[in-house]
Order: sequence, then structure tokens, then C-alpha cells
Amino acid sequence: MNLTIYLLYIIIALKFLYPFCIRYLNFSNLSWFAIPLLIIILFTATYAKVYFANEKFAFSENKLKPYKYTFIILMSVIFISAILNLNNMLLVMKSLFEYSIIYIILFLAVLEMEMSEKSQEYVIKFIYAILILQIPVTAFQYLVIGSLDADTNGGTISDTRVGGTGIIAILMTFLLSFQVCKMLINGFNFKRLTLALLTVIPIIAGGGRIAIILFPLTILVSVFSIFLLKQNRKISSFIKGLLVSTFILALCAFILFKVIPETKYAKFLDINAISSINNVEKYDSGNDWKESRILGYSLLFNSIYKSDLNFILGMGNEVITRSKAAGVNQLGIDFLTNRPDTMVFLSGTGVLGAILLIVIILISLPTLKSYLSVETSPFMTVVAYSLIPIAFNFIVSFFYTQAWNSHIGMIYWILLGILFKRMYVIKRGTVLLSVFNFYKESTPILNQSNIKSLPNI
Repeated sequence: MNLTIYLLYIIIALKFLYPFCIRYLNFSNLSWFAIPLLIIILFTATYAKVYFANEKFAFSENKLKPYKYTFIILMSVIFISAILNLNNMLLVMKSLFEYSIIYIILFLAVLEMEMSEKSQEYVIKFIYAILILQIPVTAFQYLVIGSLDADTNGGTISDTRVGGTGIIAILMTFLLSFQVCKMLINGFNFKRLTLALLTVIPIIAGGGRIAIILFPLTILVSVFSIFLLKQNRKISSFIKGLLVSTFILALCAFILFKVIPETKYAKFLDINAISSINNVEKYDSGNDWKESRILGYSLLFNSIYKSDLNFILGMGNEVITRSKAAGVNQLGIDFLTNRPDTMVFLSGTGVLGAILLIVIILISLPTLKSYLSVETSPFMTVVAYSLIPIAFNFIVSFFYTQAWNSHIGMIYWILLGILFKRMYVIKRGTVLLSVFNFYKESTPILNQSNIKSLPNI
């Protein structure tokens, strides 16, 4: 295992586990730039090694071109907006790293890292192990530590007594997706079913109502994607998949709607709050814009944006920081610096920027289809199928919480980077393939004929 892989483990562990140490073990807080700095170091070291290791350069046609073009357009939108709004470019760059592009940089680094098939598997298993860890931790936080506020049960990712529960709820759909796809592809068993059902624990303990919307979406997208993309698909397999998924969904619904309301968890997971459109509006339309998303979006579109140009291009990422950004009043600055949601993103990039971010996520779907046509590893096949519903959950959660620059974005881009790298290696038989259009010609190490299948776990 090379040093860059160790650094990747450290980055993941710091993001997921260090906040727990701050909260319960009195560790000191890290600088906001600590993880971005490590990612930049990883990216620089990886590309420097690739660059100096290659003697021959060639144009590399690959599926990353749409990413490059969309990303260039997004960066152009951000900088044009910053110029038009007279933003300080140093603050814009700070905001870019903190809120926009840092995990895309991590994605590019993963694409170039020298990782054996076993190392790729271990990194993915480490990620899912951390997700599984959230189940006992959130249960412990509720049952042992106890609190009247559900937002205190944020697993290992919250360094304070408040926050992180929405992110944990969405991360549980990532774990659910993996387990559902494993059952649909490798077969149903009670171990996999039990782990799938256990994903409701952090949702119950943390009051993560967003997962009630994402759970059905996860299961349905998993079933349909497997049926549509599997080469040997059969209608009988599709019906069996629907039955298994309906069973899982019915058990989850029974737990959430019948069991929970009769227990002390009911005060955390207030199902009635989202039982109708009117109740949702009533629940999320309070007078405090720091808490109410409906009020927050209304304030952004009706009061913070000063013109149609702001609406389309945003006001530049500087407005995220506490600064006297041109054209933004004090209410606007307070709002933008205290909101924890994608409203902050929309304020900087505008609607056009948000659309580009969604496009960047959607680009992965046809590439995953191409990847699945050449992958022979059972484990990686399950990971690839599970990433399809994860992509949709990523888009939905983007408008609910800090999906892009949080643990959600980190996991998505790492998994995607590993799968994309595998696809290019399998198809071209090269050790290294660069998004900057250079690669090292070598004896094929992985291809369809000699790639070794991983054990079915």
C-alpha cells in the first residue's frame, strides 16, 4: 500500500471520526482548511508522480470529457459572477475550496492513484464500515447519553451537541442502496435484510425525516436500474426484485409508522409533520430563517437576490463569508453566513450554477452503464449498481442539506473515482490514465479476460 492510499484513509477518517473525538474526547478543533489542504496535497502528489513517471504522452478519449467541460463552465459562471459583483477574489477562492470544488479535486486524485483491486475494495469497505458504525453510535447517543433534542444524535460526524442528523439520514440511504442491490444481485438472506432494516435506527434516533422520502426512492431506483441494465434480465427476476424490495419497504414503513409512534422515539421522529403537504408547510414555515427551509428559500429568491442577473448567476462565492459584498444588505450577509443548506450555494452560483451541479451528477449515469458492461467483479458490480440510486439521492438531498461539501459528497466522489478508474483500466489495459490526457503505456494488468473476481461478501 503506497502513501497516497494511507493519506486517503486519513482524509476519510478525519472527516467521519475526528468530530466524535472533539465532542467526547476533548480533542482540539481542526482548522476549516485542514481536510482541503490534505486533499490538495494528495492531488498534487498523485499527479506529480503520474507526470514524472510518464515518458510518452497521447490524447486520451474518455468519458470524463463531459465532466471537464461542465466543470469549466461552472468555474466560469462563478468567476463571472464574482467579477460582476465586485467580489474579493481571495475570498471567492476560499469559498470555492470550502463549498464547491474540494471533493471534485478528491475525485480527480482518486482517478490517478495507483490502487490495486484489493486496495480499491478495502477503501470501499472502510467507507461502508464507517456508515455501519453510525448505527450503534446513534443508538448509544439516544439510549445511554439521552437528550430531549433529536439533533444531538448526529453519530460520529457532529463535533457539537447539535447537527449532522440530516446528513446521517442520507448516508443511511447509501448503505441501504448497497444492501438492497446486494440482495437483488447476490440473493436474499436475513443477514443482508437485517442490516438494511438497521439503517432506520439513525433516522429514528436523529429524527431524519428526509430519509422517509429517500428510502422508497432508493429501493425503487435500485430495482429498476438492475432490471434495465443487467444483460441477462428476466421479467421473473424483476418481479422477484419488486417483491423483495416491497417486503423491505413494508417492514421499514411498519417500524416507522406503527412501532415508533407507540414508543418514546415518537417525539424525535414526528411522522405527522410530513404526513401531508399542508403539514410539511406548517412544520417548515416558522419565523426563524435559520431553521425554516421554506422561509429561507423564499427570503433568498425574494429579498437576497437583487436582480434577474443575481438569480441566474448568483452573487459570487464571497457572499458566503462575512464580508461587505456589493449589493448585499446586512440581512443578506447574516442569512448567507448562517444558513447550513444549499441556499448558501445558490446565493453564490445562482440557478445556473445549481443546474450545472446537477448535470455533473447526472453525467455519471451513462458512464456507470458503460462500466457495468465490462466489470466482472461481483463486489464492484454491486457497488456500481448501488451508486445509481445514490446519485439520485445526492440530487434530492442537495436541496435539503450540505450535500455537496459534506460527507455525502465525499463518499459519492470517492466511489465514483474508483469505479471510473477501474473502467478505464479494464478497457484500455493501462496502469495509469489521466484526465489531463496523458497516460503510461504498459502491459495490461486488468482486462475482461484476466481480471480476478472478488469474493462474494
